[in-house]
Formats: sequence, structure tokens, C-alpha cells
Amino acid sequence: MQLSQFEALTQYMDLKTPIYLKYPASDPNGNPVSQLKFAANHRDLLLVIGSKPLSLGQLMAQTAQVSHQALLLRPNGQSILGFQLDKHYYIYLN
Repeated sequence: MQLSQFEALTQYMDLKTPIYLKYPASDPNGNPVSQLKFAANHRDLLLVIGSKPLSLGQLMAQTAQVSHQALLLRPNGQSILGFQLDKHYYIYLN
């Protein structure tokens, strides 16, 4: 998923919304996305799992200067395909 696609789909959401990643894909609960780092190509973004999730606003602030064509990637380098919301409207990337 490109950063621009993610931004377009989440533009009307609350900026306090936490972001989680279903990684590994078999994990039903997901893991908090706590950081972003550049991939080896210096363009795309790897999502880093940690203990406390970034909010949508924090992610947007951290990516403000990044190309909108950058891809969001799992820790293993595979592309994020999309996301879903849970009953609390938390974002779960998959």
C-alpha cells in the first residue's frame, strides 16, 4: 500500500487512532506499530513493532516529508495490502 493511499483512506479519521499490524498474519490480536524506519532502498517505510502504538497523527507527522509514493512495508519487507478497523475504530494493517 502506498503512503498516499493510506492517507486518502484515513483522512477523516481521528488523529488519536492507534495503529496495529497483524504480524505475523496468523496473529488475531495484532501488534503495536511503534516506529517507522526507511527500508534499504531509502524510499519505502518499514513498520517497527514495539510496546506502544503510534497514533495516526504521529504517523502522519513523521511521514510529512516522505514521498507519497513510498510503500508501507511489514518488518520482513513485504508490502502492506490494506487495513481494517476493529469495534473501537483502531487501525489494523494487514
